[in-house]
Amino acid sequence: MSDRFIKIEDVETMVSLKKSAIYDWIKAGSFPRQYKLGKASRWKESEIVDWMNAQVQRSA
Repeated sequence: MSDRFIKIEDVETMVSLKKSAIYDWIKAGSFPRQYKLGKASRWKESEIVDWMNAQVQRSA
């Protein structure tokens, strides 16, 4: 998979969580941090996919 930066709306869709929950999990150290690109916040898609895979492994 080629890596790309994605917006919070894309992250919300991928993980089925609202923005407020995502930021709460970031503060708790339980979710990948965003990258600041100028004024914009973006996430690396690969880091979100890795996080999702880790959640599946924990529940298995």
